[in-house]
Amino acid sequence: MRAGGGRFRKIDDELEWRCAVCEAWNPVGLTACNVCGSPFGRTLGEPGDARELRPIEPWAAAAASAVLPGAGHGLLGRRGTATVRAVTYLLWLLGGLLLVRSAAAAGQTVLPAVPLLGGALALLVTSVHDAYMLAGGRSDELLTPRVFFWLVIAVSGGLMVSFIPAALRLGSGG
Repeated sequence: MRAGGGRFRKIDDELEWRCAVCEAWNPVGLTACNVCGSPFGRTLGEPGDARELRPIEPWAAAAASAVLPGAGHGLLGRRGTATVRAVTYLLWLLGGLLLVRSAAAAGQTVLPAVPLLGGALALLVTSVHDAYMLAGGRSDELLTPRVFFWLVIAVSGGLMVSFIPAALRLGSGG
């Protein structure tokens, strides 16, 4: 057991471990992360992830995720991740396309669709990469839970900001 790499720290007299999944700090007495529930063993590099994944060719996992983000994760047996990625992608893609269609029909700007379509594209690209890496036995995912959280915040913030010009036009009577 190595204690390097920033996986453990001591604050005053308390020893803490960093979750390998969400990077939250937890007291040493906990056997699972108090934020995401990931087992302490993942922090130590135990091969739990490898046993959980179904064997599949990396290209097949990547191709499935290129069709629908999360599908490659589903083939690997990560149903939770697959569901979140697929549902979020479909919501953002369909929402963005509906905004483009309604804006074009009304002669308005398509600016509000940009954050949604950009987020959908980011999910697509990262899902293809992550499924390929996981199927190849590597765990260096781009879209970690923390990155996904910030992506959702960025898309939501971008969506709110994109509606400001329309709100200003309505407020000025134009």
